[in-house]
Amino acid sequence: MQIVLFAKWPEAGKVKTRLSPIFDAEKCADFAELLIQCTMNKIALSKFTDRKLAIWPPYCVERARNKFQISTIPQSAGDLGDKMADVIQLGINAGSPCVILGCDVPHIDVGILNQAYDYLDSGNDVIGPTNDGGFYLIGLHRFDPVVFENIVWGGNQVFNQVMRNYFSAFNDRIYTLPLVRDLDEPDDVREVATTFEPIACFLKSLAIGDLRNSSND
Repeated sequence: MQIVLFAKWPEAGKVKTRLSPIFDAEKCADFAELLIQCTMNKIALSKFTDRKLAIWPPYCVERARNKFQISTIPQSAGDLGDKMADVIQLGINAGSPCVILGCDVPHIDVGILNQAYDYLDSGNDVIGPTNDGGFYLIGLHRFDPVVFENIVWGGNQVFNQVMRNYFSAFNDRIYTLPLVRDLDEPDDVREVATTFEPIACFLKSLAIGDLRNSSND
């Protein structure tokens, strides 16, 4: 069963820009790189053994493969829905369910990843919601592009819109994993740092204390 991590190449000024109140562009890129590495480390502890990284932009595939030492494929053109649909379709056409996991939840419990594996292994589809109305994981054993169409990506209704599309496509249940907080805003980083050591160490290396106060300066 294939799990594909979705990420942008960690280039300064191109990633994690919503963290600019607390990180400069270079540190945003360093943080994005940390998230990719930590997410890879986490899935290595899970039941998923067929692991890939889908990177944007496509010309960074070789750099990403060398840097992260993982099988790497390019994300396709289009919006996020187009990119996800292409990866899911390729994975399913290869003969097994396919899971997409974002790199904004490196603190996810391995048990949740294994729960997703078990759902799919039993012939069920699965999705994991985030606290801001999005989703951190989706796993499908059947494909219909409708699932990823007409989504307002970046909005607070993404999860609900995908659920609506899924029911429209398959008229069936998709199993829901526990809610996880993703790392988009300074307050997210502050909260996760209290329980996830790699993030706490990153902040400590920058001598950053109360991010809530820092984000309001």
